[in-house]
Amino acid sequence: VEKIAIAALLIFTVIGWLAVIGWILEIVRRVVREDPEVLPPWSNLGKYFVDGLMVGVIGLLWTLPIIVVSACLGSLTGILSAGADDSTGGGMVVFLNICLAFISLPYGLVVSFLIPPMMGIYALQGTFSEAVNPAKAWRLARANLDGFLVAWLMAGIIGMAASVIGTILCLIGLYPLSAYAGAVAGHLY
Repeated sequence: VEKIAIAALLIFTVIGWLAVIGWILEIVRRVVREDPEVLPPWSNLGKYFVDGLMVGVIGLLWTLPIIVVSACLGSLTGILSAGADDSTGGGMVVFLNICLAFISLPYGLVVSFLIPPMMGIYALQGTFSEAVNPAKAWRLARANLDGFLVAWLMAGIIGMAASVIGTILCLIGLYPLSAYAGAVAGHLY
């Protein structure tokens, strides 16, 4: 309870999410090593923060292509919206937004699926250069595709359930349930 409470407090501070991601990486390490105590203590906050920052940077690099495409299409949509007096301008704006959705959704799903193997690579090898390679993450996921798919789906379902239940609990429950969901996801990964 104490470890989840500390993680919840860190999530509440917003920037503390990075430390929680690092803590989740430590859970991955402990499960792989078959440590009897899976939930690590918060005695190494600095290392957790750096690990979480590295995972965040890798995630940002992986999502950079869709961010650039979104910015370009968003700018074009804005320009077309400004001159949307005729029906073709408004129709083009809708068309571009639909195109963006058809590009963003599959790309986002692929990136979210590759996050667990990337975290595993970073947790075990500790090198940015190895973890940033999406082809390496895909090879690791493909080696145990069923396992990664189940872990990814279960982590997503648990995360959504934590979000919904936490919101129902007047947002107060959101922080501890998010911390718990992250710990469960780390264990699954």
